[in-house]
Amino acid sequence: MESNKTDAKAKIFINLANRRVNRVIRNINEIAKLSDKSHYYYTDDQVQQITQSLKNEINALKLTFKKNKISRNKFNLM
Repeated sequence: MESNKTDAKAKIFINLANRRVNRVIRNINEIAKLSDKSHYYYTDDQVQQITQSLKNEINALKLTFKKNKISRNKFNLM
């Protein structure tokens, strides 16, 4: 019986992980569109802030899976 619960939870995890990771990838691709200098002006510092924030969240994600604690950080470009 326990195996069935584990299998069901694994299927739910895979389904949700696929949807959520693909959504994040689409969102990152949307951010990448901001790199078109014919439409936008930005500084190297702003790019650094964006990429550092994304790296920080990836690192927090890794820790979350190790510790099972959710990050509640928000990004705000200064």
